[in-house]
Amino acid sequence: MFKKALDERNERLKEATNWKEFMQHLNAGCIILTPWCGDDVKEEEVKKRSAAESKEDSNSGSLTGAAKTLCIPKNQEPIKEGEKCFFTGKPAKHRVLWGRSY
Repeated sequence: MFKKALDERNERLKEATNWKEFMQHLNAGCIILTPWCGDDVKEEEVKKRSAAESKEDSNSGSLTGAAKTLCIPKNQEPIKEGEKCFFTGKPAKHRVLWGRSY
């Protein structure tokens, strides 16, 4: 049972380095790992923009609702020099997992 759950989670775990990739994965019901600048104000903007764009795309049958940060994974590769936040373009501080809030 654990292996089945782990396999399903891994199948739905995607990476995104820009907004377009992020929204494609989010609307497909995935959990997304992104480089992130750590800006709380921008996190709220991600939530609002993702909710609005999901509603616009709801005619295609995709899920709707705002994206939210789930966690900062403890074990992750170090941020590479010059790596940018997927949303702001500012230098990334770490990677964050995002998912849909309902």
